[in-house]
Amino acid sequence: MCLSSGCQKENRWRFVSTSNRHFLLCPVCKKTQASLSVHLTRVCMKRSSKEAIQEVVEKAKQDALEVLQWGRVFSYRHLRDIMDDAKPMSRMIQELERRHMVVPDTPSPAVAAQTSSVPVMAGTTVQRPESSATEQSEDAVSVSNGEIFQVTREVQWPQTSRHMMQEKGLYRKHSLDHPLLKGFAAAFDQLLRTHPVTLDGDIPDKTARSQTSGRFQRQLYDRWLKAQMRMRVRHVLSHFGRRQPTESRVDAWIRNQGWKSNVPSAASVLKDWRPVGSVDTAVDSSHIQELIHNQKWKGLVVMDIAGKGKGVCATRQFQAGEVVCDYHGPVVTATEGQ
Repeated sequence: MCLSSGCQKENRWRFVSTSNRHFLLCPVCKKTQASLSVHLTRVCMKRSSKEAIQEVVEKAKQDALEVLQWGRVFSYRHLRDIMDDAKPMSRMIQELERRHMVVPDTPSPAVAAQTSSVPVMAGTTVQRPESSATEQSEDAVSVSNGEIFQVTREVQWPQTSRHMMQEKGLYRKHSLDHPLLKGFAAAFDQLLRTHPVTLDGDIPDKTARSQTSGRFQRQLYDRWLKAQMRMRVRHVLSHFGRRQPTESRVDAWIRNQGWKSNVPSAASVLKDWRPVGSVDTAVDSSHIQELIHNQKWKGLVVMDIAGKGKGVCATRQFQAGEVVCDYHGPVVTATEGQ
């Protein structure tokens, strides 16, 4: 059996529109953009003048040039000075920002002060003081999800509805304990007790949702649908374990499930497909057994290679861990092969 380690089909005629672009960092949302001027005009600085946008773009170009010139090299002595500082983390962040780099999830000074710098020796384990249950719950709520778009933007919304949403905090992310979401979370839990999300379950009708919560009945509908969609996508992916299926095969398998509504598309399923299972259990798949029996391995072609004879070449991309084909010839040693 042959497993790919990232086999890819060579395609010299494929061009990516952003291959020759220099990505620039947006100073507002702190994300790199393939076309910073277009991004600023449409998103982060759409209320600003063209002159102001052009000034920001030129500054981003200069910063990128400085990063290429000297920002990527750290001397060992300089790093040692940073680590020997009384506050090495703060010093390192300052140095990174001086080199036009971004550390988006930097904690507030109060939180950073609570984190002590403890030297760790090889083979030792550092134990932090135990915190109370209240502190642990607060930490769990305040942990960022890592999405760096949660920066504060000074956007002037012209619509009254936008102003109201901003005043009520609807543009900020909240935990389920927040008053904006606490009622909905409780209502959804109650709906799941009477109408659990299953693969073949029917969507709760409007009467059932209204009895659970008249205020959130529409949101309950959307949330239940999304939960069932995720479950069905995982179910489809689990059926195609070690070899990437074709879109037509996935579509046929989905249609055989008999789902009438909330049906995942084959294209969206294939975007999330990854090889699953171990190498030892790869041949246990009924589909792999069928391919071994009929030897109709798609994505491969036998070609004549100049000066070497015949060889097997890939006609599509193979993901790492995916079964490529099996081998039926005699097994020879390296010495015999030479």
